[in-house]
Amino acid sequence: NSIEVIPDEIGQLTSLVLLNVGRNKIKQLPDAILNCKELRTLMLGGNNGLDALPENIGNLTKLESLYAGQCNLKRIPPSISNCKHLMNLGLIKNKIEKLEVDFSNLQKLENVNLSYNQLQSIPNSLFALPNLIKLDITYNKLSTLPLNCSEMQSLTDLQLHDNQLIGIPEDIGELKKLETLSLYQNQLESIPASIVDLKQLRNLYLGNNRVPIIPEHFVNLKNLTELEIQNNPLKRFPISIYKLKKIDGVWVSEDQTKLKGYRFSNKNPRIIVTD
Repeated sequence: NSIEVIPDEIGQLTSLVLLNVGRNKIKQLPDAILNCKELRTLMLGGNNGLDALPENIGNLTKLESLYAGQCNLKRIPPSISNCKHLMNLGLIKNKIEKLEVDFSNLQKLENVNLSYNQLQSIPNSLFALPNLIKLDITYNKLSTLPLNCSEMQSLTDLQLHDNQLIGIPEDIGELKKLETLSLYQNQLESIPASIVDLKQLRNLYLGNNRVPIIPEHFVNLKNLTELEIQNNPLKRFPISIYKLKKIDGVWVSEDQTKLKGYRFSNKNPRIIVTD
């Protein structure tokens, strides 16, 4: 619709559990919304003029899902750490430069999407959430990550592509449930050896980096179905991938087909040469 203002009277809806005012023209949320103590789901996405959330949004202690994508948010109030029941946090396509949130209090978080922001750093507490299943921080300005990530034992999907990363945590191999790891379009020059311990890994995207060598022990990733290695300055072709019969697609660039050991294959592992 074209709603511009949420009236203070909304605070009288003390039994409200879901509020969806997405795709409107709202520029400010009234503090009266904090009286909706039963609120579980708050959907604000698509209000392009909304540049702030109430500083005391943490008063909504029963909040389970907050979606505020495609707004104009520049920060997230630290008080959100009081929303201890929060499971879903979607903040895609905002202008957030820094996270001032202590995520250690948000132990129930399962899905976090911070993609398409302007983040230059990530707090250690975000990488220490035991129930986190999916984390998307793509299309930001990250060059480094927290050094440790082993506490994210429920994580199945880690999206880090389109940043400026020069490294990833050495203990990434301890994420035993990880199925998808997206690292393409960064500045990585090496891959931690522990990555071969990701026995459940199905999708690995390493394209458009600066990696010179794909370790031969990648042969241990027996559940891989997709592998991207295109546009890396490889010194030799990783012939070990030919032993991975579950791979339906290996994306390579034209220059990599000239490397020693390369041979075309149209059966698993199926080689796909990119433009």
